[in-house]
Amino acid sequence: MNNENLEVENEVIVEDESTEFDVKVKALKENRDKILHEKKEMGIRLKAIESELEEERAKFANLEKFASTRLIESVVKPIADWEAVQSAQTLYMKEMMQSIKLEYKDNDFRFSILDSEGQPTEMKIEDLAKDMRDRPELATIIVGSRASGGGATESGGGSGYSKVTEKMQKANVAFQLGKKHS
Repeated sequence: MNNENLEVENEVIVEDESTEFDVKVKALKENRDKILHEKKEMGIRLKAIESELEEERAKFANLEKFASTRLIESVVKPIADWEAVQSAQTLYMKEMMQSIKLEYKDNDFRFSILDSEGQPTEMKIEDLAKDMRDRPELATIIVGSRASGGGATESGGGSGYSKVTEKMQKANVAFQLGKKHS
């Protein structure tokens, strides 16, 4: 073999290696570009998912507030019907509802009675009703003794007996619900 042949063979080998190297570099660059593009697309999708999640969290918070308010109202309404004069039942309910919070604790929903600073207390719903009955500022909206002055105890009282009994039963149901959840 002569030197010329060796040089030609070396150039072909170098050229082949160079071409193979360039192909590999080009493939790596294409893969890198593809990965960067996918990363960008994933970032865009992630932002869209995060935005959607925030919207769902806001909807859930609104639903939770709505359900909590309705549950508390369902307990407070019969008590307000019983305790407050008809023209002030909404005011009584609002006052009572400010002191009640529905909480999820130990895999169960419970009513918590809050103190004036908004902190949970050991009070029950019936204790709150009694407390409200004893407040001087609410004295003008609280119904009196409900004595109808209507007669013998055996006969079931006077004219107000059936309405009073019905309201007492509703209030008792509300108290029982409160006991289960407080």
